[in-house]
Amino acid sequence: MNDATNKTSPAEQALLDEEATATAALDVIPQVARELSAEVRAERKAPSHNLIGGVWMLAAAFSFAVQGVLVKYVGDGYSPALQNFFRQFIGALVVLPIIIRLGKRSVATSQPGVVLYRGAAIMIAATLNLYAMQLLPLAQANALSFTRALWTVPMALLLLRERVSAVRAIATLVGFAGVLVMISPRDGGGFDFGLPVVAALGSAFLFSSTGISVRMSAGKTDPTVLFVWASLLGVLFAIPGAWLTWRTPNVHDGLVILAMGLISSAGQACFIRGSSIGEAAVMGPIDYSRLLFSAVGAYFVFGERPTIATVIGATIVIIATLCASWRPAKRTGLAARG
Repeated sequence: MNDATNKTSPAEQALLDEEATATAALDVIPQVARELSAEVRAERKAPSHNLIGGVWMLAAAFSFAVQGVLVKYVGDGYSPALQNFFRQFIGALVVLPIIIRLGKRSVATSQPGVVLYRGAAIMIAATLNLYAMQLLPLAQANALSFTRALWTVPMALLLLRERVSAVRAIATLVGFAGVLVMISPRDGGGFDFGLPVVAALGSAFLFSSTGISVRMSAGKTDPTVLFVWASLLGVLFAIPGAWLTWRTPNVHDGLVILAMGLISSAGQACFIRGSSIGEAAVMGPIDYSRLLFSAVGAYFVFGERPTIATVIGATIVIIATLCASWRPAKRTGLAARG
């Protein structure tokens, strides 16, 4: 196998760099990070590292589940917009050392439209996600968030002109059918397309669109710049909603909100670490353990029990997402020698 086969193109490398930075300290369960280059993983990581990577991924899933429990615990006392402002503010503090170290280079971009869209989309998506977690059972809210990979398929077809195989197309349709199962009619009523469900699906759509924007700008804008702008604009765009619904936290709530932000950042760090160590095909499915952790936490803290429809629908969505996201690994590096 020649060296050219094992090297990544500038666009691929830009995507890898973006995956390592764009999700830190933001409430973005990074679907794009699951699409890290198979060639790079096969070349750099041995299968024995999957165990260590799996531990990091489980830690990430547990952190995200705890974060969801805290969001619901704070509950109606603080609006989703206000909660998002607090979390975005904590995330912005993380980028300050980057700005200080890089100076003007940290915000230099030739694509202002891309950075503005990402900042606005992430802020709105995070707020919608918080709203859904506050009002929906946590198991259902988390299951609906997994549709991000399903939204990626039609967007990649329409915006990137990517070819979509029959398997991916069918998997996507089956996945959205799983959503219908989760919100299936009860007592003879119609499908439960209430605002919380629409918010969860809208959040997944917007988060998926930010991943598409990364692909569209690959090689044109430094990923660190995208990360910095997303963090700063997230705070800026969250100010109006926070202003309109402001409530000064007491000591107890302030500590819970601080813990929420720190745990979110810890979860992102664990996710990135696990993604960088293990093989994508092995690490990706482990993230779905978040659904189990969330269900257990919701049961013990709030007495929530997932419905049969949620369990069946979530299973359909997860299987369909794995099929829609799967990429056959190319035989390079260690994979070729196996």
